[in-house]
Amino acid sequence: MNTITLPTTLHCAGCIESIKPFFNASEKTKEWKVDLSKPVKTITVSGEDVREEDVVKLLQEAGYDKLEQDL
Repeated sequence: MNTITLPTTLHCAGCIESIKPFFNASEKTKEWKVDLSKPVKTITVSGEDVREEDVVKLLQEAGYDKLEQDL
C-alpha cells in the first residue's frame, strides 16, 4: 500500500467536508485524513496504487490544490 502526504490549500472543517465525496468515491483511496493542526495543512492518503498525481487531481476536482511547499 502506498501512503502520500501533501501540503494543501485546505484550511478548515468545511474544506474537509467539501473533499469527502471525491476521496470516498475514489477506488484507489482506501484511507485518508487531513491534519489542520499545523500552519501548513496536509492530507495523507493511503491506497494500493495511489500516486501523488491521483491525490492532486482529486483535490483539484473538489476546488482545492497542492501547495507548492515542502513539508
